[in-house]
Amino acid sequence: MSIVQIAIDVPINTLFDYMDQGMELEEGSLVVIPFRGRKKIGVVLKKSEKTTYKQTRLKSVQQVLPLSPLSTEFLELAEFASSYYCYPIGQVVATFLPAYVRSLRNTGKYQIFQYGLNVKGRLSDTIKLKKNANALRKLKYLLMSHKAVTESQIRKVHKNGIRAIEKWVVAGWVSKFKVDLSKMPYHAENNIEVDVTPSKTILTSEQFRASNKIWDSRGTFKVWLLHGVTGSGKTEIYLDLIKKIALSGGQVLVLIPEINLSPQLEDRFRTFLPFLDMCSMNSRMADGARFKVWEAARQGNIQLVLGTRLAVAAELPKLSLIIVDEEHDSSFKQKDGLRYSARDLAIYRAKKRKIPIVLGSATPSLETYKNSLDGKFEKITIRSRPVVQLPDVIVINIQNQRFGLSICPDLIRAIKKRILANEQTLIYINRRGFATSLICNTCGWVSECTRCSAKLTFHKSTSRLICHYCGHWEMERDSCHRCGSPDLFGLGDGTQRVEEDLKSLFPAAGILRVDSDSTKGKDSFVNMRKKILEGTVDIIVGTQMLTKGHNFPRLTLVGIVGADSALYSPDYMATEKLFQQLIQVSGRAGRGSLYGEVLVQTYFDKNVLFDAVKNHDFDTVAKHILKERQEAGFPPFVYQVIIRAESRSEKQLFDFLEKVANLAEKASQDVSIYDPSPAIISKIADHYRGQLLIQAKKRHQLSSVLSKLFLSLQKNYDKRVRWVIDRDPHGL
Repeated sequence: MSIVQIAIDVPINTLFDYMDQGMELEEGSLVVIPFRGRKKIGVVLKKSEKTTYKQTRLKSVQQVLPLSPLSTEFLELAEFASSYYCYPIGQVVATFLPAYVRSLRNTGKYQIFQYGLNVKGRLSDTIKLKKNANALRKLKYLLMSHKAVTESQIRKVHKNGIRAIEKWVVAGWVSKFKVDLSKMPYHAENNIEVDVTPSKTILTSEQFRASNKIWDSRGTFKVWLLHGVTGSGKTEIYLDLIKKIALSGGQVLVLIPEINLSPQLEDRFRTFLPFLDMCSMNSRMADGARFKVWEAARQGNIQLVLGTRLAVAAELPKLSLIIVDEEHDSSFKQKDGLRYSARDLAIYRAKKRKIPIVLGSATPSLETYKNSLDGKFEKITIRSRPVVQLPDVIVINIQNQRFGLSICPDLIRAIKKRILANEQTLIYINRRGFATSLICNTCGWVSECTRCSAKLTFHKSTSRLICHYCGHWEMERDSCHRCGSPDLFGLGDGTQRVEEDLKSLFPAAGILRVDSDSTKGKDSFVNMRKKILEGTVDIIVGTQMLTKGHNFPRLTLVGIVGADSALYSPDYMATEKLFQQLIQVSGRAGRGSLYGEVLVQTYFDKNVLFDAVKNHDFDTVAKHILKERQEAGFPPFVYQVIIRAESRSEKQLFDFLEKVANLAEKASQDVSIYDPSPAIISKIADHYRGQLLIQAKKRHQLSSVLSKLFLSLQKNYDKRVRWVIDRDPHGL
């Protein structure tokens, strides 16, 4: 009997020894094991002949799930992520696995029944049906045209078809048998109707050269930065590469930052490459549906996987190319739990597998941009749009203007012009709600959350003051909470206020607000996008979710409102993020055959950022910000980790962070350790929040400290303080 070391979904960074009971388990096997009086699902990571425990004390594996073992590549990725991001190995594995696989309720569902006509049943005169039995006739035809069919296929043809088929089984005409899900072929279900013949993409000379360069690097590890202006046709290059890889027998993984981009890209891929078996993989999928595509992908039955950050760990045995679209987007960085970067793990996968990876963006992250300047990544630049030129950008100084609305007169005139021309306008403001806060004009009282160090945002549509951090809400007030004065006003603009102003200005126009409040429903964004494309919408009011890769041919005007607030942020990455958003949202204008225009409202029209947006000049600003970062000693010139912690007691919180700082100082002299400080939002849901910043000039110096720190914190666990190690954080 051998010993197996199993990763279990618990917050302890260790493997647990079990007896294999002669089951001949492989590394990667999914098993059911007893753990602290309960059953849990675990993954065999290692096999051993020895254990540090008495064998008589070891428990045994109870069951092996009828799924093929996880690949060595998957296990190596999990171990790397656990080591690099300092997160318990069992919880890393659990993060990367579909929820369906992790649930004990599904252990008996990996096998399903199938039905097929036997020799007797295939005789033409065996199953006799009445003339009006149309549903049964469809069922018979289904069985005649397939070797085997599943229960779901039967129900699609006949609501009570299972009952009828079971009668045919008893009669001896149909055979019933169990099949492992992992052995079933996957057939992609198209969400749109596509022609049998794929649509042709005609590449420009720039696109053609880019595609050929990347294609020529197949079979070797190389990171390509595809830096193309907005609307330059990066997707056409992706399509060309995917087609070549698929025809050569390989698989492609395409990572996108936003779930709402998935239907748009999937429809486009299916239109141009209808012969591909492809699937989407994201967190909005039902558990069973995600398991189905996950299993089909690791069996090699899917040629193209399109997914958000969780798809980075999808097993693809014939993986030949990885594409990370909008690689700069902060959505690729997980904000809780295992705080991994899907982009960085994708690069790690490509390196281990020795395949090329494409990082596409009109506004690359400064880390990626610097790597291209240093020669670590190879940069390909697409400088022009294939159809129309880049939009004209006009920066409007509103410093001395007085207008009672959120939109200035110049922008109002431009919108009116678009409505008369039957064209569309996008008003971009990266703040939802009606106003950032409610203020008393008499005593200066400000609406604040009682549980957080944050202001309550006024949402006029629901007459509520809502905290966007903890969810606490209060009904709108008629008078001041402190002095009783009825003289209250909303400070700052949000999407709801802009929407209201536009409705008062253009009552006959079709106005659509697109933000996280209006897109909570399952298909709400898909339906909104459909309305925009159908032309029933004249003006769109939206947040940053509209900056990411969307293509609306009739949208010719973009108005940018309230961009200045980011210039006051204490986060050193705020300038970079603002510039990326401005460039990206500007790129939504004039992507069809019509010319576009962008109007930016600002109090700081001389700022280098707005000059660069006006000139579509990414390189100048990128180099300017890089110079500032180098002088200040910020990434990408140093490597950072933040120990983030929270507690109900402020004293316990900072005692803990001081202890961590002392441990880090003892661990190494090669790192800079800053004083513990409150987080930017220092209190959320009655929990005080603080952080400890550690920096190093070399990555390995940080790794050395973190491995010791993680081990020490795991041993001396304090339940009164919750903490997490955030490596390569996206801002402070």
